[in-house]
Amino acid sequence: MPTGRARILSKAADLLEQNGTELIPWIMRESGSIYPKASIEIEHGALFIRHAASLATAPMGMMIPSMDGRTNYAKRVPHGIVGVISPFNCPLVLSIRSIAAALAFGNAVVHKPDPRTPISGGIILPASSRKPVCWRACSRWSPGGADAGEAMCTNPNIAV
Repeated sequence: MPTGRARILSKAADLLEQNGTELIPWIMRESGSIYPKASIEIEHGALFIRHAASLATAPMGMMIPSMDGRTNYAKRVPHGIVGVISPFNCPLVLSIRSIAAALAFGNAVVHKPDPRTPISGGIILPASSRKPVCWRACSRWSPGGADAGEAMCTNPNIAV
């Protein structure tokens, strides 16, 4: 249910903020960030999750006007499994912005962070709490290098 997904995502944002001081050193260590940049990743990561939570309950369709008088309709539908491959620079934010949106719309996620930032770009998400949250239930973390990324890109079961 969309309201359930919104509630879970909001809780994930709360947990990310609550555990920020514990997570910032991991971002600094792995990506070479300075403290202010790492703290911005926590702050912006939580904002991305909260935005995704609001999208979960937003209308799933919209009318799009056209210049020729026809009516166009766009509808958001889950695709199934979404593959996310995130880079090493801003690992947390660049992972969250894709994962949270995919989960908000009812997709499952397979996530492969960059091998240089497996904690700050990957495992921080499900481990930001000692209790299971949305990430554990709906996503899987797949560390590895180019071979893991290639497997995700060529897997016919990963729709996006």
